[in-house]
Amino acid sequence: MALDRHVLAPVGSTGNNTHAGLFVGEMYAGIGGDFVVEAVGATPTVTFEIEGSFDGTFWHKWLMREGDGTTLPTTLTKTAVGHYDFFPEASVGGSALKLFPWVRLITTANTNVTYSCGAYIIHQDSQ
Repeated sequence: MALDRHVLAPVGSTGNNTHAGLFVGEMYAGIGGDFVVEAVGATPTVTFEIEGSFDGTFWHKWLMREGDGTTLPTTLTKTAVGHYDFFPEASVGGSALKLFPWVRLITTANTNVTYSCGAYIIHQDSQ
């Protein structure tokens, strides 16, 4: 197995953004990510979601789990400096996870938060 990190939002990102879609490939074994709240000011809050796409044009929200396994809604809110791991939900409504070749990050409701975000793609070793 090989692990690649892709940047969804660079270090020092601020504001409300629909970050550019990133092609991560079609043949991978799994995906996860980290949303990092780097710095906060007065009354901080930021909301984020991860979306996937088959073609880079039409986007679908992913249900997620945090690093501790807690099932989460499609949109997460953070209010403190920290490193938050997340993983797409493996099953939604009984259907298997669709491994989208495109991913992107959307941030909204950002008040006084500086952040970054990465996606970790697990590739199967070729044989």
